[in-house]
Amino acid sequence: MVYFVYFLAVVRTIIATTRGILAALLCALALSACASSSSQTPPPGATVVEVPDYTKQGGTWTYRVSHNMFTGGYRSDMDYGDYEVRIRNGKYERRRIDGDKRPLGPRTWLYAMLPISTLLESKERFFNFPLWVGKEWKGWTFLGRWQDSIQTVTGLETVTTPAGTFETYRIERRMVMFVNIRNLYDTEVYFYSPQTRSVVKYDYKREMKDLVGDVAYGLQETASVELLSYKAEPESSEVRSARR
Repeated sequence: MVYFVYFLAVVRTIIATTRGILAALLCALALSACASSSSQTPPPGATVVEVPDYTKQGGTWTYRVSHNMFTGGYRSDMDYGDYEVRIRNGKYERRRIDGDKRPLGPRTWLYAMLPISTLLESKERFFNFPLWVGKEWKGWTFLGRWQDSIQTVTGLETVTTPAGTFETYRIERRMVMFVNIRNLYDTEVYFYSPQTRSVVKYDYKREMKDLVGDVAYGLQETASVELLSYKAEPESSEVRSARR
């Protein structure tokens, strides 16, 4: 009898795992089909924003990063607090401004705040300029292995942060990951402002759901970033000379 009960438990686990794999594959196929079917040319009359050129004019951006885990865990590899991001003479720098003495780690929630050349050339593809409402493209996220992600410019939104009020392009980044018998759904929403040439607000959440996509285990992790201040650097001498 004991062996029979154990056998039934194993069979149920195999069935659940198979259903989970199929659910994850269906989600990935749906996301890929959505991205591949999207138009890569802006519709008539669409407002289009081009990639910023930080070599012509740098700047200083200050951000506040918040991070929460809802599973009792802790991620020491991700930063939180107040930071300054600066580009001067084409050089990118990041430093703390909140007095925290912890060393800066290699990973950061500020990674995609400025669409600099290294970010645009990366496999993640947080941005794909030019941007317009309705544009979609495929990217990747590394979570043990490379996972497909889909980015969509969902609309134009007015966003207010401590730095001010900005007209922004709302970009949503979605990824589904299957781990054992769990489905993890990552969603990132970031608001890009052509005025500041940066993301002014960013929200991230990870949810663990059951095998058919309904929320069963709830929220796992969140992070948020908001722009505190922005100051443009003087234009380069080459740009000033070209205007004369």
